[in-house]
Amino acid sequence: MAKYDQSGTKSVNQQRLRSFVGIRSMDAKADRWIEEQALQATQTKQELPDIINVLIEELVQRRFELPGFTNLFRLAREARTSVNDAI
Repeated sequence: MAKYDQSGTKSVNQQRLRSFVGIRSMDAKADRWIEEQALQATQTKQELPDIINVLIEELVQRRFELPGFTNLFRLAREARTSVNDAI
């Protein structure tokens, strides 16, 4: 596995798989979009699991590669804090 990771074949295969399945990777524009989605979800939801579920649903509908759970958790927590402070 270490040789596979270092050979560069892994990244080529990942790109081919994403292309075949139609999955888009997250970029700066997508990061801003998902932050906006988190803020919108926090307007009607208070619990972090509910906010995270909304984010996952939005990402899946738009065929984005899912980020790690800790990223979604951090994003939901920051959005909730921001909205609660504004209230």
